[in-house]
Amino acid sequence: MDAKKLLQSLNGRKASQKRQEKRKKKRLCAQYAAKFRWAKRKALEVSGGEQQTAVAIGHPTPAAFASTPLKREVPQSVKRAEFKWPDAVLSSSPADTPLELNIVKTEEEDLPCPSSAAVPMPSAAVPTPPAASSFSSLPSSSLALLAAIDDQQQQRIAHLEKQLHQRDATISALQQQLHSREALIAALQGQLAAQRGEGHH
Repeated sequence: MDAKKLLQSLNGRKASQKRQEKRKKKRLCAQYAAKFRWAKRKALEVSGGEQQTAVAIGHPTPAAFASTPLKREVPQSVKRAEFKWPDAVLSSSPADTPLELNIVKTEEEDLPCPSSAAVPMPSAAVPTPPAASSFSSLPSSSLALLAAIDDQQQQRIAHLEKQLHQRDATISALQQQLHSREALIAALQGQLAAQRGEGHH
């Protein structure tokens, strides 16, 4: 009974160790996937950095033209034929004017557009988007970071697999010792039974 309990204990420990190793590998894979998604998102942000900078400083982009709700800028109480641009809009500078007011809607021709003389032209003080060359070094650094993370994770996984194989070998050796002891116990029990039988005769 002791040998069976010991074998069951060893099997239970082996199963528990396997479950722990699986959880470790799963956690490492999840961390690697999260870092990969982070690096990919950074690379995408870098590739679209010029357009994002243009939006941040107030320059209209094609996406801004498509997504801007222009109809909400027209008051409901004002008829289209009587619509006039407010003086505050005509006298304000491009930097102070919201992005929606800088966009002229061309679909509705009955809305009178302001004259070109009344609308101030953008001055040179408005910052321009940086050139794409300033972002040229960032994608390579992101790829280098991703490669370093990949190498580190591969080394960690290889180390964990090596430890798992070593533990499996240790458990196999213990099981062989247990089987040899069980055989020895069975042989001793047979000898004891034979001696008892001879003693009765």
